[in-house]
Amino acid sequence: RVKNRKTGEYQTKDKEGYDESLVPLVFERLVDRGYIDDERFAKLWVENRNVAKGISKKKLKLELQQKGISSDIIERVLNDGVRDEREELRKVIAKKAKRYQDKQKLTQYLVRQGFNYSDVLEELRRDLAINEAISNAIKNDSLQVFYQPKYELASKCIAGAEALVRWLHPTKGLISPGVFIPIFERNGFITQLDQYVWEKTCQLLKLWQDDGLNPVPVSVNISRRDIYTP
Repeated sequence: RVKNRKTGEYQTKDKEGYDESLVPLVFERLVDRGYIDDERFAKLWVENRNVAKGISKKKLKLELQQKGISSDIIERVLNDGVRDEREELRKVIAKKAKRYQDKQKLTQYLVRQGFNYSDVLEELRRDLAINEAISNAIKNDSLQVFYQPKYELASKCIAGAEALVRWLHPTKGLISPGVFIPIFERNGFITQLDQYVWEKTCQLLKLWQDDGLNPVPVSVNISRRDIYTP
């Protein structure tokens, strides 16, 4: 379509070398060869859409509907369980908590993004409970460092280890790092946690030396906040 500058009306002009009758034939050929597959497209969309930022199933469903994907395909793909709704909610909270410091506004935002209201309240309450428990976590040795060995196949020996921190909460039990690390990142406690892991690892290496053992290299994970904060 081309706009006529004088009249302001749009006119349809045939493009040279273009035959509209060939469109359905080309489309059928693409379908036959598997280049056009709604279910495959929907799976790729669900698997890759906002992986780092998080997205609700409700929003994914709306986006796929807008792209003309049938409801049965959308339901089938979303029910495959590729994206966990709670995990997606935690990602969005991690991204938006600083912007929406008022909990009511954060709750409203999350609900607008398609998350269930009761799920949102439960996650925010959990975050609050963890924040309140942080101050006593190190003092009570609730945060514990475990060392995962690294095995070298060539020498058939332990070649090193990786320091991994776990939170043994007195009432909630073992809390996954996937739950508390993002919260620590947001509230700034992550730097103190990293220093704690460094100290525990150094103490262990010194203990090995005192016992006449040959210490192996131990890697320690650190937050990017440690790099950016002098």
